[in-house]
Amino acid sequence: SRIAVLSWRWDGQPKHPLQGSKNIFIAIGLAKKLGIQYLFIDVISIDQKLKGDAMLQQVVGFSFLYQTIPVIVAYDIAHAKFYNTMRRPWIASEARLYRSNPTRVIYVGYGEEGQGAAPGPKADPSRSYFEVMLEAIWNETFTETILGLLHEDFGMTSVSDLRYIIPSRARILTAAYEKMIQNDYLLTAAILCQVGREDDLLGFVGTIHNLKFKRYAFRVT
Repeated sequence: SRIAVLSWRWDGQPKHPLQGSKNIFIAIGLAKKLGIQYLFIDVISIDQKLKGDAMLQQVVGFSFLYQTIPVIVAYDIAHAKFYNTMRRPWIASEARLYRSNPTRVIYVGYGEEGQGAAPGPKADPSRSYFEVMLEAIWNETFTETILGLLHEDFGMTSVSDLRYIIPSRARILTAAYEKMIQNDYLLTAAILCQVGREDDLLGFVGTIHNLKFKRYAFRVT
């Protein structure tokens, strides 16, 4: 294929993410090696000045690429746990999308974070940490990622961006963000992710009941 899309961990300058990004550098290098002439990068392909429905429309359109064309993945970043990197909302959502990709997904890194073996004595040395994390994310709901935000296991530049990641709930999440404190908003998002599923949030209550909420309360019975 002459085209591909990049799923990457932003690692450049805060206001200029492409500047100084090692992930962009190695991804472009791999694209050239593979004969790829056009590499779609979100921060370039999506107008970052858009807001509201206009931004939502572009994000949804761009997300379609992760399901249809080859994906180059670059998630390495210095001084960060790879587990938490792959749990970050944007990355976890993209990983879910390229599960149904009929072409290929290629990981490229400049360290051992994703390409090395997963930690732990029971880890399979024949599988990369990226493969292990990918399988875990595919077998879970997005609720786990949102709960990670609640516990501050990893960050997100703006939690209001969840409306772009979960477009089917965009209007509810927009209203919730405007009226709720952050913890209430994130728990609302987690509940929305469970709608229509046979399992519920009861298994997660034990991990969050000590956090501060304004609109939610928990009773131990």
